[in-house]
Amino acid sequence: NNVARAIAIDARATNTVRVVKQRGRVVGAADVAVPSDIKELARDDHVWVGEREALASPLIALHVRRG
Repeated sequence: NNVARAIAIDARATNTVRVVKQRGRVVGAADVAVPSDIKELARDDHVWVGEREALASPLIALHVRRG
């Protein structure tokens, strides 16, 4: 369940980004790779800050009533 608004990660915890809500923030050390589902927003020599990307909503079928 995506319950955290923000987390800080290290190299051992990169899979924990699953707990961050959509559009939640993630902070990691500069030497930690940014996870694939995180969009990097800013970086300096020490840390980077990213945002968990919003997932697309599933398609839904629309029905048209006639008459």
